[in-house]
Amino acid sequence: MEKKLEPKSDQPPAMNDLQKHGISQESPFDTRYFTVTIAPDGTVESVDTGKIASISAGTAEEYAAELWKKGKKKGFFADYKYLATDSDGSTMYVFLNCQREISTIRTYVLASVGTGALGLVIVFVMIYFFSGKVLKPVSESYEKQKRFITDASHEIKTPLTIIDANTEVIEMMEGENEWTQSTRKQVARLTSLTEKLVFLSRMDEEGTKLEKVSFSLSDAVLDTAEGFRSVAKTKGKQFEINVAEHVGYVGDEKISGR
Repeated sequence: MEKKLEPKSDQPPAMNDLQKHGISQESPFDTRYFTVTIAPDGTVESVDTGKIASISAGTAEEYAAELWKKGKKKGFFADYKYLATDSDGSTMYVFLNCQREISTIRTYVLASVGTGALGLVIVFVMIYFFSGKVLKPVSESYEKQKRFITDASHEIKTPLTIIDANTEVIEMMEGENEWTQSTRKQVARLTSLTEKLVFLSRMDEEGTKLEKVSFSLSDAVLDTAEGFRSVAKTKGKQFEINVAEHVGYVGDEKISGR
């Protein structure tokens, strides 16, 4: 029975360990790096900076000694990614220069931020120019509504004035009674209501404010309800008013009375 021979790796254990972290045999030819080997007692055994020109041997020793004292095995230090491997009791630190990669990431981030900022500026400019066209129908509709309320209020005032005048003539001829009193109260109420409709339609205009005063809410409710007494009487209905006394309120008395 033939035995199948497995190919043996002639790489040292340290290199096998480095390959697990993405450092291959080709790395020395396309990357800049340096190595520092530290003995078990913390002394530097060797320094190899032959593959990089931006760092001196003394600085390389300081980097490795600092990491060895802290017991760190892998990570980032300055612009270098480092990895420590143990071999024959010594610790070898391999520092890989990542300055180009970091610079690329920074450039990408700056470009992304710049592109995003430019996009926001374009969006704001578009909103500024097109918002007027979008909101124009809404504004026109609102203005038409205000104009309608104003015109309707003026149109309602005319028949109310005539009704009030006719009621006054009836009182002069027939004398004042509960029916004429109720009619005049309702005319006054409708007249006040039309004025308040115009007032509410103009509340957003500058200088328009509610007149807040302290008044009796009980009296306001009684005055409003009293106008329905004659209506209930003509229909043969029983009409009762039960309102708590001395209930106060702070606000616009005319609007609250509606």
